[in-house]
Amino acid sequence: MSGTMADAPEESAADQPPPQDDHAIFGQPRGLLTLSGLEVWERFSFLGMQAILPAPAATWAGLGLISAGTGLLKPNVASMVGKLYRTDDERRDAGFALPPEGMRRAVRLMVLGALVIAALAVLLASANAETSILGFHFPAGWYASALGAFEVALAPVVAAVWARTGPRQPHASNKIAFGVVLGGLSFLLMVPATSGHPTDTYRMAVWWIVGSYLLLGLGDVLLETSGMSATTKLAPRAFASQTMSLWFLSLALANGIQAQTVKVYGKVSNPAYFGVNGALAVAVGVAVILAAPWLKRTMHPVH
Repeated sequence: MSGTMADAPEESAADQPPPQDDHAIFGQPRGLLTLSGLEVWERFSFLGMQAILPAPAATWAGLGLISAGTGLLKPNVASMVGKLYRTDDERRDAGFALPPEGMRRAVRLMVLGALVIAALAVLLASANAETSILGFHFPAGWYASALGAFEVALAPVVAAVWARTGPRQPHASNKIAFGVVLGGLSFLLMVPATSGHPTDTYRMAVWWIVGSYLLLGLGDVLLETSGMSATTKLAPRAFASQTMSLWFLSLALANGIQAQTVKVYGKVSNPAYFGVNGALAVAVGVAVILAAPWLKRTMHPVH
């Protein structure tokens, strides 16, 4: 008997479930801080490359290295965040709302062209938006940072809400659907802002674009955090990183949709463009909400 026990393989530390009493970092596992640091510096290099792409010194080799490094790092870090929690740990979605600020900083909503709102809002801002608020004047380029600022501000709030609601929080499919609906509403908000102008020389109030970014930023936080959290729960243990790669591959597909959708911009009226895209996104979100009972059955053990 003792010989049999001695010969039995011990469970490796990697296979053991994480402890539920690890609340070292704002109620989250201590490993979250290290992973957050990795993502912050990865985003620094990625966005830095984006900033210098228009410069003559930027090379395709540099872009390729950044892309390869991002592709190797992001899926593995996201799957490692998932491994910090047990499958039934209610803190998981809240945890994904904290470190992925780095992950999501350059990521936008992925359904039916909602990715284009950020770029289009910057174009509108540079040509048709006021650049002063309460007497304070600012460069139009500041609009490009507004979305990121909202995401940074909203992510801890969303994390706190999920942590407080615990088992009462909505199902992951509903969180994702709410995010898509908010992305659609960010489009629809631009309909009245761009309507009723006989020429293209009009000026929109700051609040239109800020409001659109606020809706999009909140929707992005809901969709991305819940989507990545659900992916880590559904992924087979042996293929956790590969499954997470499929999640990020869907973002690449969204960029492809964006490239095709944006071709229509300028060929139709702005109200029509934003109205159709926004209505489609809201319709998709509502359809996902209506499908929630079926999704709850098929997405086990996601709650």
